[in-house]
Amino acid sequence: MWMQIPFGLLQAGIWLNSLAVFFSAVFAFDLTLTIIATGLVVLVIALLGGSWAVLASDFVQVLILMPVCLTVTVLALLKIGGLGAFVAQLPPGHLDLRQIFSKDFLWLWASP
Repeated sequence: MWMQIPFGLLQAGIWLNSLAVFFSAVFAFDLTLTIIATGLVVLVIALLGGSWAVLASDFVQVLILMPVCLTVTVLALLKIGGLGAFVAQLPPGHLDLRQIFSKDFLWLWASP
């Protein structure tokens, strides 16, 4: 339980850094300013609104991401010629579940 705090801080730092790198490359924003501003916005939302505000922002994020991901999936499948062409381009044995769930795989998950 105590390890969640440092790992959570590390995860938040990585998230803020990756967001700042993206914004810096795309919109030419300052890296440090983006990290500070985004961190403050997230902190204010969490402090003022609590878990409900965080949950609501996650819900809105899903409302944006799901249609985008579905649209990109459909467009990618159309670009390569459909689902049949996608499956035909897979490496041999990629969908063979006997190779995926081998004894080595099960040993990694079932070993003490």
